[in-house]
Amino acid sequence: MSRIITVLGGISSGKSNFAQNLAYDMGKKRAYIATAEITDDDMNLKVQKHIASRGNDWCTFENFADIDNLIINQFDNYDTALLDCVTNMINNLMYHSKIDFETCDNYIFEKFCADVKNYIQKILNSMKNSKCKFVIITNEIGLCVIPANRYTRRFVQLHGEINQIFTQISDEVYFVVSGTCMKIK
Repeated sequence: MSRIITVLGGISSGKSNFAQNLAYDMGKKRAYIATAEITDDDMNLKVQKHIASRGNDWCTFENFADIDNLIINQFDNYDTALLDCVTNMINNLMYHSKIDFETCDNYIFEKFCADVKNYIQKILNSMKNSKCKFVIITNEIGLCVIPANRYTRRFVQLHGEINQIFTQISDEVYFVVSGTCMKIK
């Protein structure tokens, strides 16, 4: 039976290590869904550190736009899967949409948000219908000051709404701060 766990935390909070340890404890056959795209040397270094921390006993899928179908078609063969991370997924969906979020009107932004939420629901439905257990990693970015530009305010708004969807459906939710974990659900 499927189980969904969400792990939230800030940048470099220790959430990835905590989530990997959860996944290790949940089964021997593990999959990793990497949603980041390497756009510069800093991101490449971060990705390489994540790969090194996992070791070779994970099957990695690089994907952010078709995760629901990936889960449906591949993941009944795995004990557990780690989705890392929702923040990169949302960022990539916004970037690849070609919408100018700084200047577009609210109707276009709300339509985009509805489409993303529909996609998230498809991901969650595929997770719930899978035999695999899932650990979802996401950043908690709503604890910061209000962003100065419209694009970032819209990103933070959408991200917060998506985090709420994931945490509401999750069986367990953890919040990681400075390498220390708190179970909040």
